[in-house]
Amino acid sequence: MRKYYGLHTALAEMPEHDRHNGLYVEVCYDIDNDEVLAEVYVDFGEGTRTIYDNPRIVRIGNFVRRVSAAKLKEYIDEVADFYI
Repeated sequence: MRKYYGLHTALAEMPEHDRHNGLYVEVCYDIDNDEVLAEVYVDFGEGTRTIYDNPRIVRIGNFVRRVSAAKLKEYIDEVADFYI
């Protein structure tokens, strides 16, 4: 069973509404450590991303507005299940 460490921190990084200023939060998930990682970027094309050397850290997606904790867990489960 996943613990989703860092989930609420990632959600707090997300703006409540799309600001239409290029701001987005890239969310990744570390499968081995059960940790949700979030990086804030400002790039209108959403082309900036974090590249990890660890193949067990998978990209979940870019978020321009906040989603619910349940929805983010659903996205994480969907992606992470491909790697387990």
